[in-house]
Amino acid sequence: MPVIQTRQLSKSVGETSLLNQITLSLEAREQVALVGRSGSGKSTLLGLLAGLDLPSSGEVWLEGQPLHALSENARALLRRETVGFVFQSFQLLPSVSALQNVLLPLMLLANSSERRNTVLTRTAMETQAAEMLDRVGLAHRLHHSPSTLSGGEQQRVAIARALVHQPRLVFADEPTGNLDGKTAADIESLLFQLSEQQGTTLLMVTHDRHLAARCQRQLHLVDGELVENHGNPANKDRNQRERHITDEQEASSQATLHRSLPDETAA
Repeated sequence: MPVIQTRQLSKSVGETSLLNQITLSLEAREQVALVGRSGSGKSTLLGLLAGLDLPSSGEVWLEGQPLHALSENARALLRRETVGFVFQSFQLLPSVSALQNVLLPLMLLANSSERRNTVLTRTAMETQAAEMLDRVGLAHRLHHSPSTLSGGEQQRVAIARALVHQPRLVFADEPTGNLDGKTAADIESLLFQLSEQQGTTLLMVTHDRHLAARCQRQLHLVDGELVENHGNPANKDRNQRERHITDEQEASSQATLHRSLPDETAA
């Protein structure tokens, strides 16, 4: 069974089509890049795959559950249990330490334990979070606040937070976009290494061709439509009906995605 799949997924706002008939499937342990120019619909698609927004039509199935048909609370619970997120802008909570940031997904699961057979104690959760920070090379930074960390260190904390609860799927949205060359390369390697070790499916949204090439597959979004695998967007038929997707609409989708998750994490 795929970890996540969509069937004829579409999203419109008024008369504007943002996504059209998207059908895709990600299997366990796959590393897949989602690429496309600004305004192509990447953030809109990511929001639908994460259950932060609902499609105008079509289906999204996450771990065999119909994400498109679940209530908002049910979607949030499924997301907490099965998904991790890494953002370009890190999205760490500024008022708490690195350890507390990584601890949050475990605490959320403990507070919504309807589907869990056991709940870790606070001490066990702190140990698990500390071990995850050690795995990303930050054992010496457990009690530092995000403002005292470098950009690379903040992204390491974000990766630890995304993986600490052993999710089945990680969405990484431009994870190296705010980092310099060497730091970006280190973060890339760390993200791929940890996802492989944990058997996590990785969906990487990126403009970086080098980063996309490291993935097993590439999916290209062109004007809200999907070009499968290694298809070249330049070869797509430009005589198709023009789709007016503005950069402002895509930016709005990206802002909604980034705004929703910290609020949920802090809940």
